[in-house]
Amino acid sequence: MSKEKLFVGLDVGKDEVVASMQGKKPKAFSHSSRGVNALVKWVRIVCEESSVHVCMEATGVYSRSVAVHLLSHEGVEVSIVNPAQIKLFSRSQLRRVKTDNVDAEVIRQFAQTQSPRTWQPRPKIEEQLNQLVCQRDHVLQTLLELENRNHSLSYDPDLPEEVKKSQSTLRHCYKRQIANLEEAITRLCAEDASLSHQIALLTTIPGVAQNIAVHLVAFAGEKLRNFSAKELTAHAGLVPSLRQSGTSLNSRGGIAKLGDCRLRKTLYMPAVCGMTHNPKLKAFYKRLTDAGKPNKVALVACMRKLLIIAQAIAKSKKPFNTNL
Repeated sequence: MSKEKLFVGLDVGKDEVVASMQGKKPKAFSHSSRGVNALVKWVRIVCEESSVHVCMEATGVYSRSVAVHLLSHEGVEVSIVNPAQIKLFSRSQLRRVKTDNVDAEVIRQFAQTQSPRTWQPRPKIEEQLNQLVCQRDHVLQTLLELENRNHSLSYDPDLPEEVKKSQSTLRHCYKRQIANLEEAITRLCAEDASLSHQIALLTTIPGVAQNIAVHLVAFAGEKLRNFSAKELTAHAGLVPSLRQSGTSLNSRGGIAKLGDCRLRKTLYMPAVCGMTHNPKLKAFYKRLTDAGKPNKVALVACMRKLLIIAQAIAKSKKPFNTNL
């Protein structure tokens, strides 16, 4: 083999990982550290000196665990791409069969022709913060669903006492779990000086409270520091989506929403608050509405503006300054 880069496509599943390499029949490995080591040995048999670029779809913790194990080996690069990209790439080839082997081959071809961005794991402290925040939001959402159920059950005159006790016990349990998780988040932020400083800087933005700043770091994290403004806006799903073609197609545009919905949800309330209390957003919102933009369009623009302000603060490590 030459010393050129070798591309490997992985179809990552819960129990096994199917690998595809040019000139070789796809092979399955167990989804474990031992299986990943066997995968690397299999690749190195073909190329001992070439650098290896491994590409896989984003499948949450499954793809992340494989990627972390792969990066522990020297000379291995990893890319984790949006599954929608692989799906559309497969369609462009008019593929009519979908199996694990075929998917792995499609991913390999995508990596070889598109040169996706290499992936690096988030700092451990930010990954822990993300897990804590996600768990807290999940339990809070479950509590809200329980409260709604309690409200509807209160109208039932024949509700058994056991159901009342069960609902009450669950309610207290969820509230206690939320308090424990929020305490863990506060403790984690206080233990790391860099994380604490970053959150403190974000709270200098009018309309951004402590909880919002924590969510911004948890969901955006290194993307605030490493992405360009356009890339960050696209990651949040705040880019406009236009559908115009000739004279027959001219639909009303919206936002693409091909991004992190959690980040959009985080930005909504501080943008609404900022339109009143943040002089920059207030002037920006007024300028857009005076120009005839609908209120929702102006609000989404303020969400994007707020995100870019947060990015500028994260990169410059300076507090919000209304004069800039």
